[in-house]
Amino acid sequence: MTTTLTTSMKLSQYCDQFRIIHSIFVKISFPYIFLIANIGFITNISTVLLLPKNFITKNMKNKWALIALALSDLLFNTAFLIRGIHDIFKGNYAHLCLVVSFLSHLAELLSACYTVVFTIQRYTAVRYPLEAAAHRRSSPILSLLFIFVFSSIFCFTLCHRNIYVECHEKLKLI
Repeated sequence: MTTTLTTSMKLSQYCDQFRIIHSIFVKISFPYIFLIANIGFITNISTVLLLPKNFITKNMKNKWALIALALSDLLFNTAFLIRGIHDIFKGNYAHLCLVVSFLSHLAELLSACYTVVFTIQRYTAVRYPLEAAAHRRSSPILSLLFIFVFSSIFCFTLCHRNIYVECHEKLKLI
């Protein structure tokens, strides 16, 4: 107990320095948000436009998982950009906060699920190369759509159950 109190008393003298560092990070975060969002837009739009072309991906069976992953990243970049603009103008629009929260949760969940789908596809192609080459599978579009629908329902429910304070989400963890 005395060690904890001594340590916390020593840290309190550095509180002003931490506030200065925090204010510097807040000032550089807005240009950083826009830089990352723009790089994400350029690369993900390029991916979505180029992967469907047959001259680039002639025999690539899992291009749809990569396209879905790029679309989920575009969704996240959009939410990231809306959030940055909202924070600059210091608005407090309840519906916009819900939309940004929904889009960011959906993009995060879809990105994780689509990465798992792509990884499973690549694993089976590497682990069982002859079977994967000989076996003509159906398009993974239905499974990707299934993931999208259930992720949307989950994120919609999550966003409506959480509390928002100054447009920042407070998760209710049970």
